Amino acid sequence: MYEHLSNNLVVTYGTPYITIIDGLTMGSTAGTAVLGQYSVATERTVFAMPEAQIGFFPDGGCSYSFPRLRKHLGWYLALTGQKLKGPDVVKAGLATHYCDSKNVPDLEQALLTKDSSVEEVLKKFNKVIDTDFSMESLLDQIDYCFSGETIEEVVARLSSDDSEWGKKTLNILNRMSPTSLKIIFRELAMGKKLSKKECFLMEYRLAINCLNSKDFREGIRALLMERDAKPKWDPPTLSQVSDEYVESFFREMPGEEELRAELT
Repeated sequence: MYEHLSNNLVVTYGTPYITIIDGLTMGSTAGTAVLGQYSVATERTVFAMPEAQIGFFPDGGCSYSFPRLRKHLGWYLALTGQKLKGPDVVKAGLATHYCDSKNVPDLEQALLTKDSSVEEVLKKFNKVIDTDFSMESLLDQIDYCFSGETIEEVVARLSSDDSEWGKKTLNILNRMSPTSLKIIFRELAMGKKLSKKECFLMEYRLAINCLNSKDFREGIRALLMERDAKPKWDPPTLSQVSDEYVESFFREMPGEEELRAELT
């Protein structure tokens, strides 16, 4: 609950909220890192949301930010857990500025001294990126494959893509929790139409229900505890994950279990 209330505070806080993502940025941290008005990436940034590997879903406000990326890139990142590094985080639209990591201490000090506005300080330290987005040539493929009406259609389109990227991407999805894939697909479709506040409420419900699910426990076991990388998902295939089961993760929480009204 406190994470979701904190996320709401990030986007409603009167003082400018700035994140400096200088290093490994994954999971809820990744989502929260790009929620605020300003986010600064460096050459050391590694950004990813590999939640489907553990039977979970991209949270931290990703249900709002990912669907608003171009060319269905958000669906690709959320469903595959693909990593973005350094300048690509800016090129993808997830960070607002880019700074050499060696200059981060000076950037922090300049922000703290308040001798200039936040915009002026960030502009001073911002480094122009002279390279193209590493996935630029794949954006049309990504858009076609991940714009399917259902996750099953996404899989079908990837199955018909004979490129190395298509085969690799299909292999990645086949290792993910089928339940998570269906939840994530619906999460982004809904998040595209919701406000940030509504997205935080949806993510809270999803988090509570996923934490109590079989796939989350199995994903944690296979990836983080026993580390055999052989999760036994239940249900094991997309076709066996019913719409009713997916819907159960999005339902309102009973009584006082629902997210408190502090969301403003």
